[in-house]
Amino acid sequence: MVVDFIITFLYAFSLIFIAELGDKTQLVMFYLSSKGYNSRLLILGGITGFLIILFLGGAIALILSNFINPNWISLISGLVFLILGSYQLIQLLRTARKTTVKQSDITNNNQENEDKVDSNAFIIGFISIFSMELGDKTQLLTILLASASSNIIATLLGAWIALSLLAIIGVVAGSFISKKVPQKYLDYFTSILFIIIGLIVIIQIFIPL
Repeated sequence: MVVDFIITFLYAFSLIFIAELGDKTQLVMFYLSSKGYNSRLLILGGITGFLIILFLGGAIALILSNFINPNWISLISGLVFLILGSYQLIQLLRTARKTTVKQSDITNNNQENEDKVDSNAFIIGFISIFSMELGDKTQLLTILLASASSNIIATLLGAWIALSLLAIIGVVAGSFISKKVPQKYLDYFTSILFIIIGLIVIIQIFIPL
């Protein structure tokens, strides 16, 4: 019984971990972390989002799939990435940072932004994961694995821990790199990355890779 649980857990964990390594969800967590959001709250929000998606969202995804073509969901997801990436890139190209701001204003603004970032990190992490994974291939793959599994709990637990670990890796990497690389370059990088992801998602609709 215990051996069966462990084998099922490891199978689901390894399959989901490999399938999602470097996926858009992990990159979004990297992006949010590089923006200065509280890492612990961001991770907690992401993990909670994965938990709800895997254990409750499966039923919603199956219902939606009967009424909405999965390609439409992918198309919307791809367009969102394109719009966000393009908008931020345009803002970066148009906006020059002002160097004449008073030091007191900088201090006050930084304090306000820090408080806002910390208080919203959990919510932003949760919404980002929940909205992106709802009806996503990983959620559907987990449902298929669970339906064919001899131990549903082990399958769901393995998938959840794999996704949570990937989110943690993304947050830690983003937090580390943001301390080493100027924010301006990170913004350019994430903008271009979002555009590339959006294009890949849309292209896969018409030309499966």
